[in-house]
Amino acid sequence: MSAETAPVAVVGAGPVGLVAALSLARQGVPVVVLDAAGPEVRREWRGSTLHPPTLDALGDLGLADAVVAGGVRVERVQYRDVELDAVATFDYAALGPHARFPFRLQFEQYKLLGMLRDAAERAPEVQVRYRTGVTGVEQGDDAVLLHTTADAVRARWVIGADGAHSDL
Repeated sequence: MSAETAPVAVVGAGPVGLVAALSLARQGVPVVVLDAAGPEVRREWRGSTLHPPTLDALGDLGLADAVVAGGVRVERVQYRDVELDAVATFDYAALGPHARFPFRLQFEQYKLLGMLRDAAERAPEVQVRYRTGVTGVEQGDDAVLLHTTADAVRARWVIGADGAHSDL
């Protein structure tokens, strides 16, 4: 089995893996993304809250405006402590000029994932391989060899973004 060589391989084509790949691509770094699942975006309930630093990262990728337009802004949150009978309110406006997005946003993960996958398809530096699971890893002196359900991939750097049950 011959191995394709890439500077960076990302294992996992979820939001974290694709943001990492797109951020590297924005810097001109070619990236191969490997994901055991198919390209379908399932409409299942997962995370839905995006905080200001996450919106900053999406802004750097040119996606924040569309995400904000499709989400619900939360400008204040309250924390209740029943034992102390206390309520604390946090107003995101307190972030003032230190945040591009002084709010948190409710935006379903499946919608974000669809946008990220579309952006990855448009990025010439990003190659996403769906239905390509990692079956083994060999650490070399100057690269990592990833054995997959298809061809092997040799990369200088590997980012594990394949979730809580990762084999990496």
